[in-house]
Amino acid sequence: MSPPLEGIDLEGRRLVQEAVEAFYESRDAQDRLHRAVTATAEYIEAHPDGSRAIHEQCLRLTGDERDARTLTEYIESGDYYH
Repeated sequence: MSPPLEGIDLEGRRLVQEAVEAFYESRDAQDRLHRAVTATAEYIEAHPDGSRAIHEQCLRLTGDERDARTLTEYIESGDYYH
């Protein structure tokens, strides 16, 4: 943890530290998702017969139609960062 600063106590510093850690974890997870989405899109391009099953597989793994549809849309667009 960083040294004390005027105007912010230990609890405030801990909260900021948690926010910074979560920020970097989120960024890393988004980068990982982007790589997985683009790799899946490339797979579909190389294996077009499997493209119909992508949504079904997303649905099986997520168990949620809305999440599966969102992920499928990312894959179909070939990009996570919009």
